[in-house]
Amino acid sequence: MAAQTYPGRTVVLSVPTPPGGQPDILARLVADRLSKALPQRLVVENRAGANSNISPREVARAAPDGHTLLVASAPFLINTSLYTDLAFDPIRDFVPVAMLGAAPSILIVHPSVPAKTLAEFVDYLRQSAGKPIYASPGAGTASRLLFEQFKRLAGVEPGIVPYRGAGPVFNDVLAGHVPMTIAQVEVAAAMVREGRLRALAVSSRERSALLPDVPTFRELGFPIEVTVWSGLYAPAGTPPAIVELLNAETRKALAEPAARDVMGKLGIVSEPLTPAQLGDLVRAEIARYAGIVKAAGITVDQ
Repeated sequence: MAAQTYPGRTVVLSVPTPPGGQPDILARLVADRLSKALPQRLVVENRAGANSNISPREVARAAPDGHTLLVASAPFLINTSLYTDLAFDPIRDFVPVAMLGAAPSILIVHPSVPAKTLAEFVDYLRQSAGKPIYASPGAGTASRLLFEQFKRLAGVEPGIVPYRGAGPVFNDVLAGHVPMTIAQVEVAAAMVREGRLRALAVSSRERSALLPDVPTFRELGFPIEVTVWSGLYAPAGTPPAIVELLNAETRKALAEPAARDVMGKLGIVSEPLTPAQLGDLVRAEIARYAGIVKAAGITVDQ
């Protein structure tokens, strides 16, 4: 199908997470604006479950005509290192289309934790060796891999409490049942500002505008610089003209002042990349995540 006649029907953006997270927010932002720029509607379909593997599996099997797309973040790339039987491959079965947005993560603790700084928290962890300290939303999450980086650099070995998803994690950390977790800034910033959680460090190069008083890991002597980002992907074999059209329209949509305002309030930054640049980033991130998974010995059931 030529780009001039695309799209010929409704375009589905498949999201492997429940409503409310970064991929879902960005998918809806893009769908709303591209529905006005293109001759057909774009709709968001949340296909959560199976450790974020349902949507990628279904999109990989879809016709490569640009009418079924994937919006996914870190688990899409991490899971290739955790599963030996995935029904899809992020590089073989997908074409990168556009970068949507990125945001840092923050290390947060319950207010009952005596540590007020990251250095004090490291001491707290050393005194609590082996105790269940970290609430993990899942083995294939950016939170878990960032935690592995942090604990290796800090030289600590706290116990991990595994959960199935971020929702139960927040419930238990807010209740004080588990002392800490690592979460995306757009999810946890409001609870930090309300005093229900305490933030000790942010993972980006610069401080987050949502929490300007929270120092970066780098400021505190930890060489960690990580953001969680979401990308737009199409099934392999999608015509380059359609990919280029979607990239151009997505970049234009995310550059609109109204879209930038929405993202800014959530601490999400949009970085315009070409499909080729996004492909390079995908390969680099898969390799980086694989190294962390191997070094930490993470398994899918942790």
